Amino acid sequence: MERHSGFTAEHEVFYREADNRVVKRTYYGTFGITDAPKGQQHHATPMFYLRRLELMNQVLGADLRLEGICFGESFLLGQQGKKPSIVISQPWIRAIDPQRPHPTIAEIEQFMESLDFTQLKGAFYGWYREADKITIVDAKPDNFIMSSDGVVPIDIVISQR
Repeated sequence: MERHSGFTAEHEVFYREADNRVVKRTYYGTFGITDAPKGQQHHATPMFYLRRLELMNQVLGADLRLEGICFGESFLLGQQGKKPSIVISQPWIRAIDPQRPHPTIAEIEQFMESLDFTQLKGAFYGWYREADKITIVDAKPDNFIMSSDGVVPIDIVISQR
């Protein structure tokens, strides 16, 4: 596997050529963020992270797969001993324009509104859909790819209340 050159706050990212998938491994002892009241964020649990993957598949038609769990030393201060990491994969999405791989805010807004989401005021790029109580945060341009099929979410935070 080839390590992807980009940096994320949540994962190490690799490209697996054999099946044209992106492999993401959370940093040891961390599992991203979750939404809190009023669209704020806090650290997620492993269960929230796995539920988030399930919701991405159900709500947005993603093809996220759990690849495994591994253990290693965390870089977080105060965490001692081996900590878990979750390894997932998803299809590699080819940008229609490699020089501008991410959609604009306006394109994301149009995409989200087409799925009946409304913007959460004061949230970190937050959206909400009343019909099924789905909240999405971190819906910023670098968490989407503009493909030949349109706007594709690749790393948003989704939850259901």
